[in-house]
Amino acid sequence: MSLGKLKTFFREFRRPSNIRIFALAVLFYYIWGMQNWSDSQLLSGGWWFDALGHFIFGVGLSFILLYWIRFYAPESYILSGKLNIARQIIEDVAFIEAIFWEGFELLWDLKIQPNYATWLVRAQNSSADTTSDILVTALGAMFAMFLWWCWRKYHEMRWPDETEKESIETAKAESRVLAKEILAARRGQRRQIYNEFKRSLKKTIRTVKKIDPL
Repeated sequence: MSLGKLKTFFREFRRPSNIRIFALAVLFYYIWGMQNWSDSQLLSGGWWFDALGHFIFGVGLSFILLYWIRFYAPESYILSGKLNIARQIIEDVAFIEAIFWEGFELLWDLKIQPNYATWLVRAQNSSADTTSDILVTALGAMFAMFLWWCWRKYHEMRWPDETEKESIETAKAESRVLAKEILAARRGQRRQIYNEFKRSLKKTIRTVKKIDPL
């Protein structure tokens, strides 16, 4: 990471909204990590509390990603459409849960806990527990996106704005035209590269044929 990108990262991190997100993440870790880390059997009281944490994680992370898309990529927020944004966020939340959260728990059980923290409990009880964690987190993300969809629908019905709709449709049409032009330019570049490769190959073959065999 370059120095400029590092400075940008810390500048954005100091934004009040991002500081609040970080504070909520620390609070979440304190409640569901440090204070309630236990070896709970499937469908026990402790398991349901852990499932609640995964559901809240799915809801919270979904709204955080939605906020970041709206703030850092407003063009995607406006032009991608509600369904595409919701689908992408649900996929991202499920991916983060499966790879990072459950991946860390797997690393904890295989390496960290048996070698460095034997006095603490294991993180995963079974494959059913891991699968349920991922499903509950995904359900939380779906619930969050449903709430967002309902709010957007209510907003559109309560405060309709035809000018905004026309502007969005115009922007989408212009972006489609630009995308087609870019794709056409890329096809032209590929054809040029292919033709240059074909000419070079033919030249090489002619040169090889001219070489007298030993």
